[in-house]
Amino acid sequence: MVVAASLPVVVFRSVYTEMNARLQAQAMALGGPVTYLDDEEARQATASVGGTIPRPWELWRRKALGR
Repeated sequence: MVVAASLPVVVFRSVYTEMNARLQAQAMALGGPVTYLDDEEARQATASVGGTIPRPWELWRRKALGR
C-alpha cells in the first residue's frame, strides 16, 4: 500500500517503489552490504524529490487519459 497527501505523490511513490525494489534486489544479489538511508537522509531525499513530482505526474496523467 502506498499513502501520500495527494494523488500525484501516491502515483510517484508507486512507480518508484517498484523500480527501487528491483534495483535493491539486484544490489543484494551482488552479495555486498546494502547501505540504507538514515532518517535524516530520508527526510532530505523527500524534500529534494518533492519538487520533481509535477513533471512525471503530467506525463503519466496525459498517458492515462490518452492525450
